[in-house]
Formats: sequence, C-alpha cells, structure tokens
Amino acid sequence: MRGNVVTLHLTASGIDSGSHYAAFVDRAAVAAGAAVPTAADVVESSGATMVVAGLTIGRHAFTVVAVDASGRRVTAAATTLNVTVNGPATTVSAPLTARSGQPVQLTLNTFGVTIVDIPGDVSGRTAHYEVLVDGAPPKAGHTITSDAALRTSAVVVTLRALPPGRHEMWVVLADGANQVLDPLVAARAVVTVSG
Repeated sequence: MRGNVVTLHLTASGIDSGSHYAAFVDRAAVAAGAAVPTAADVVESSGATMVVAGLTIGRHAFTVVAVDASGRRVTAAATTLNVTVNGPATTVSAPLTARSGQPVQLTLNTFGVTIVDIPGDVSGRTAHYEVLVDGAPPKAGHTITSDAALRTSAVVVTLRALPPGRHEMWVVLADGANQVLDPLVAARAVVTVSG
C-alpha cells in the first residue's frame, strides 16, 4: 500500500456495548483477562473505525482484540491482519507522559520523500510536516490552514507547555501548497500531562 495509514472497520458479536477495540502492532497481544497496556505499538479505538498511523516502510502485523470498559482484553478471540507499507512513511516519537508547565518534544522521521518546505512545490518529491495538537487528522488532499497546525521541516519539534490531561498529536505530510499528501502519510502520538 502507498502512504502509511491503515483504517480498519471493525465489527464483533458477543461483546457488550461498553467494549472497544485494541490493535497490537508488530507485537503479541495480551492474554484474555489481562490489562491492555498504554504503548506506542498499541492503538485503541472507542468506535468501529480504527486508524493506525505512523507505520514504517515494510510488512506489519496487526492483532485486533475486544477490550472491556476496565481496559482488559475480553476474550481469546482475535483478528490478525498483515499489510505491507510501500511508503512514503513518517513516524513520531514522544514521551507517554509529561509534567504540567513543561514543553513536549516530538522527534519526526520520514522515509520515501524529501522533507523541505518549498512553497508552491507540488511535485510529490518534497513535503513538510504539519503538526496538529488535539485535532482530528486532516483527510488526504485537503488543504491545511495556517492557524490549524504548526508548519515545519524540523525533525525535532518542541511544543509549548500543554495543560493537564490527555493530548493527541498528529503529524501529517503536506506539499508546498499545504495540501495533505494523497495517499495520507501521518503519524500519531498521545501524551498525558500530569497536573
């Protein structure tokens, strides 16, 4: 597949309405009854649609399981899916937790496209990063407005101090016209800031 974002549409029977899903990416799933960890390689979704972003170029295996309201795997049932990412791809590394009042540092990596901010370049050979904090990821091909995101070509990005709580950061690649690459190339990080 091109790009590095996979959208899974999930359905299950025999689980209660308070349950949700977790995908274990390139790792073994926890056993039935075990707590699902908070980790960069575990993606959770409260609905029937799950977006897995930040995949590197290469083959990946997802194991999707049902999770109850207390965060534990419901049953031994699981679905496994394999995908091969051909790129381009981007990843983001961030701390899982941060202290209130402290800036949050993101480290970005990209494969298959040159990161340089050239206004107007829509050749597909270059792109820059758009960093969105606490917003939904834009759709492929959409234009990002300057007030919606931080535009950068830096590989290390320091975000201002975030208020206490859970914060979701999306890093997407956009061309020189500020249009999100199509297919979508994005990565996601979640940071919990303590008060």
